[in-house]
Amino acid sequence: NISNETVETKIKYNGFRIPVMVGYKFIGSGDFLNVRLFAGPSVLVNTSSEIQSDLPDVSSDVLADSNWGLNIGAGADVLFFYVELSYEAGLNSTFKEDIENWNDPKRNLFYITLGANIL
Repeated sequence: NISNETVETKIKYNGFRIPVMVGYKFIGSGDFLNVRLFAGPSVLVNTSSEIQSDLPDVSSDVLADSNWGLNIGAGADVLFFYVELSYEAGLNSTFKEDIENWNDPKRNLFYITLGANIL
């Protein structure tokens, strides 16, 4: 039984994320500058993972096979380059089952995306 102790846990996910976004362009209509807002759900499908924890009997077997999230963000296009900043709030627990002394952890992430449109 662990109480009032600091426990370090590191989780590494390998997998792929499928976002489904709906957006609204509110600045720009040309080819030089466009600014937009977007939101929608996403799922991270876990293909493999590692967990390192000070807690006994905690292994990658307890991690959920998928994690659902709700995203909100903003993006800008300058010429054919783009930048996006978004936040994902986790909707389900990181674990398949309850683990004693854990408060239902969820994935909450910030993303910065940089890219170039080629078509």
